[in-house]
Amino acid sequence: MGRDRLNLLYVSQFPPAPPTFGAQRRMQGLMAALARRHDLTAVSLISPDLDTATVERALRAYCREVVLVPGWPWQGPHKRLRQLRSLLSIRSFERGFYDMPALRRALDSLLSRRAFDVVNVEFPFLALQRLARGAINYFPNVDGILYLLREVWPRIAESHPGARLEIVGQHPTPEILAFRGPRVEVVGMVDDLRPHLARAAVSVVPLRIGGGTRFKILEAMAMVRPVVSTSLGAEGIEAEPGRHLLLADDPAGFAAAVGRILDDAQLGARLGREGRALVERRYSWQAAADRLDVFFRELLAA
Repeated sequence: MGRDRLNLLYVSQFPPAPPTFGAQRRMQGLMAALARRHDLTAVSLISPDLDTATVERALRAYCREVVLVPGWPWQGPHKRLRQLRSLLSIRSFERGFYDMPALRRALDSLLSRRAFDVVNVEFPFLALQRLARGAINYFPNVDGILYLLREVWPRIAESHPGARLEIVGQHPTPEILAFRGPRVEVVGMVDDLRPHLARAAVSVVPLRIGGGTRFKILEAMAMVRPVVSTSLGAEGIEAEPGRHLLLADDPAGFAAAVGRILDDAQLGARLGREGRALVERRYSWQAAADRLDVFFRELLAA
């Protein structure tokens, strides 16, 4: 394959843009970076609660063609019914929920009139069959925030009477909202996280369960903010504890780590600088897209 520009097709179960949670940010960041040197086409399911015109406009900022296929509502009884049915079926819930005839027809039509060098599929079952990556109501986030509020924050509040806690994210649960007070603010969803990070003395990631992409840490590092995380929360990031961030896995240790940064502005500044350098070197969208580009070309040359 000697051509510089490749024709890339991205197929996803939800639109990459406008991003409101981690998986969307991952897809959009990579796609926007790849679009600087390749031609991208996006095919995506879109739930009824999203505005089609807004989604299409956002995707066309970096996609040559956009195909949006109406999908099932993400919330409500229809989803719960399918989850229950999946317990008695050999078909997974994900396959039953996303594997739609309209999506197959859209792909058949597109692939019959255009050739693509690489097809990136976000549906594992569809990839195997046909073609050849925080919300506060997400349970691991709920667990982590409640752990912070119940076991860590009281220690910080006692040792640092001037400290305030700000919780940002969409769909906060009633259990989290119950902790609101003069020193605990639950902001909810915001259009732009950057102003909130910019004024934070420290960003905390008290994650204890779950997987996913560690955008919480990378976003804070990109904003030159010091980070305190559990070991699980930082899993998969090539960060050196004490240099790029602080790690702690018990309430007392976590509160003490936050306190160290609150008490030592130089420590916070150093962690912020080192974290930013790590993100620029290893985790920028362009760096990730460059590695993906190399993989695509190796795949085509094989």
